[in-house]
Amino acid sequence: MTTIRQKLAELGAFSRPRREENKENQDIDGDEPLGESSSRKARDKAHASKEADTGINVPGSDFHDFDMDRTERSFGEDEVWAVYDNNDGMPRYYAIIHNIISLNTFKVQISWLNSKSNTEFGSLNWVGSGFTKTCGKFRVGKYEIYSALNSFSHKVKWTKGPRGIICIYPRKGDIWALYRNWSPDWNRTTPEDLIHKYDMVEVLEDYSEEKGGVTVVPLVKVAGFKTVFH
Repeated sequence: MTTIRQKLAELGAFSRPRREENKENQDIDGDEPLGESSSRKARDKAHASKEADTGINVPGSDFHDFDMDRTERSFGEDEVWAVYDNNDGMPRYYAIIHNIISLNTFKVQISWLNSKSNTEFGSLNWVGSGFTKTCGKFRVGKYEIYSALNSFSHKVKWTKGPRGIICIYPRKGDIWALYRNWSPDWNRTTPEDLIHKYDMVEVLEDYSEEKGGVTVVPLVKVAGFKTVFH
């Protein structure tokens, strides 16, 4: 068993650096009124447009057809789903479903979940340094129409916070990917081949603000399989 008592920022709570973001977006208070940074708008727009046209290439699993868990009829209103990025194919974006527009030709109304800071996890400005936040407190972005069914990964558990905040934290029984080579010294110049190495863990207890982290146990890959762990 591995007990992680550090901040969730050191738990793989943030994804690879977004090196295209501008310096001006680095010092933004997460408690500002609802909205999105210009860089996030541009990235989400490009992501949605590209995925709607082409979808995303997700490698097949060894024996389980995960597409059966995300058919057109798998989605419901007020659900939060993780969405694959188009960098290394990790499900590090979140979208909340507002309305199911069409099933025969899949089309839903969504909002991307956004966050301008990671202040709930400490003073290190990981979001401002170009990392995508994957747990913590999020705000709901603008409505848009989305049709890329296979860019959705899985449904995510969430709770509602004050002022419409969406809260996503690791929970008991969840499976999360942690950065294998994580260092608090990572920044925009850290090589991507160093960043894009992960270990799979199972969460043994819910996230606790008092502990500032969660307890996890490593999962080991089963011999002869690419995506089966125990």
